[in-house]
Amino acid sequence: MINVIRFLGCGSAFNPLMGNTSAYFKKGDNLFLIDAGETVFSELFKRKLLAESENIYVLITHTHGDHVGSLPSILSYTYYVLGKKVTIVYPDKSLIQLLDLMGISRDIYKII
Repeated sequence: MINVIRFLGCGSAFNPLMGNTSAYFKKGDNLFLIDAGETVFSELFKRKLLAESENIYVLITHTHGDHVGSLPSILSYTYYVLGKKVTIVYPDKSLIQLLDLMGISRDIYKII
């Protein structure tokens, strides 16, 4: 089966009417999200993608706001409302430090 990549936005940082650039695909009960800019949480919520997915993986390309701005909301919502831990994929510890500064407890997500 071929998975289809769907875009949640394609407006980069400077065209908010088109949403922040982010894409996702699903495989079974798994949601794979590529980047989570400021406009992404509301799109995920509207489409019920977080609620309908058993496992959620967020791949972050870099830590600019238009790529991580919704990450705190996604992590908090999935943990405190849905009772799930998101797995974040990022190659550097700077993202953990950023989430610490945003008040996101390290025990509500997994990072690889």
